[in-house]
Amino acid sequence: MKRNTVGLSLVLSLHCVLGCSAQWDDQRLVERHLLLGQGLEVGSNLMLVDHNTSTALLLNVKHPQGTARALSLRTDPIATQQCNGDERSGLVLSRGRAGDSNAKEEPAALTVVSADGGTRVYRLGTAAFDRIHQSPDGSYVVLRRTTSGRQLVQNLNEVAVVAVDKTPDEESAVSFVTLERPPMHVVFSDKFSIDGQKRRLAAVLSSSLITLIDLDHLEWHPTLVDLSTAQGAEVAPMQVLFDAPSNRIFVRGDGASDVFVLRLLPRKQVASRSDFATAVDIVAAGRSPTDMALYDLDERRYLFVTLPSSNSAMMVDVATSRTSTILLPGPMDRVLTRNVATDVGTEPVALVWNDKGVQLATVRLDLVGQDSESAVLELPSTQYRIRRMLEPDPGGKLLCLLEGPGLAIVDPAAGTVAPYATETVLADALVDAQRRRLWVAPPGQDRAAYVDIRDGATSEIQLDARFAVPILMTRNGVLALVHDDPLGYVTFVDVEAPSRETAWSARGFLAGRILD
Repeated sequence: MKRNTVGLSLVLSLHCVLGCSAQWDDQRLVERHLLLGQGLEVGSNLMLVDHNTSTALLLNVKHPQGTARALSLRTDPIATQQCNGDERSGLVLSRGRAGDSNAKEEPAALTVVSADGGTRVYRLGTAAFDRIHQSPDGSYVVLRRTTSGRQLVQNLNEVAVVAVDKTPDEESAVSFVTLERPPMHVVFSDKFSIDGQKRRLAAVLSSSLITLIDLDHLEWHPTLVDLSTAQGAEVAPMQVLFDAPSNRIFVRGDGASDVFVLRLLPRKQVASRSDFATAVDIVAAGRSPTDMALYDLDERRYLFVTLPSSNSAMMVDVATSRTSTILLPGPMDRVLTRNVATDVGTEPVALVWNDKGVQLATVRLDLVGQDSESAVLELPSTQYRIRRMLEPDPGGKLLCLLEGPGLAIVDPAAGTVAPYATETVLADALVDAQRRRLWVAPPGQDRAAYVDIRDGATSEIQLDARFAVPILMTRNGVLALVHDDPLGYVTFVDVEAPSRETAWSARGFLAGRILD
């Protein structure tokens, strides 16, 4: 282990994972096993973590009959996450224990669980972490903490960097970095380069500060970027976009009226100092920006920025920093950009909406500055306020979850908003690997429903019992529904041919663990 000093609990709430049911208030499964997260798809296995016994349970989807394979974990697992770039592995973060007269001290740990039942355990010392952040390729994991972890004194400025592509016994596998301020979030670069050399960077977001950690050179001191305003006001960085084509980093933050543009410039590497410096350019937005998105048009790179306080948006030419402004039909504070088919080919379109209201609109980005009046098309309003926008198919239709009992499918290319009624308010939805069906499965229900994205048709499947946890296993083509049963009971729905006849179940896989 190495240390470098520079001067969402994921525990499952079974009551509302994919939706809420006011009539269902049964916490028996939680009390018995405290299963973490929504479950993970690890190879051909459904992996569930039993908090009470610090055990990972692997249930083979192809051969679900019999007892689940049980793997011992470090004490007090608190978070799970699928491994990026490795469909056959999952991550489990454990707090460990202090030890007493009845039990030995056990360090906190990050465990990589493989589909074949193998584990790799990375020791994290006695100070526990509770948040997991992964690089896009899954080779690095950054851990942070949000609480004292039941300890008298805890360093909230410290993060752990775990190189999970190395074996746990390698000295450089786990490193610790103490930041100047407590971390709020971590964003990783993807296909980024400095002076033509590929780099893997982690941007750690803190109040008025961005800390850039070079993951390939953890022995170097991190690079600090101060975001505080000229008036000394605090800025809370909320969004970081690494842009590989322009080798720039765009930062938006609450408390700032501008967009920060970071350019990383090569310099001579000396001692523990990194081989790059940062230059910060300011794009004056005038009013507090709330969202950003990048897009390409006519072989140029642009940044789209929403400015709801002035009912407008700003387009920034990344190469020249020249800006243009376009009026919107209301205070739109969120944006997604994509290419859609037109009469002359494909053109970039921005979908903008108000996530506290019911308004949506599209912006034909190729028409901005030429025919701005025709560039903006206001879409039909949603029935209830917009709760969340999901993008199940990049470039295709979007799913709009609402504050009331309903959802809508938005087609930016056609300029349509198709409303659907639901029995309950939905917090999330799932999409299959073919991006053909959207599944809704609120915990506490005894049925699951889907919407065919292509033609809008709906259907549902009646189950034999209410379920507590839904997990869409896209690579195995099944929707796993974990029921509240002390012996273990999971129904598997074939998402490619969904029906009661094609569904199957696994029962009794927890039978050997009732007395644990």
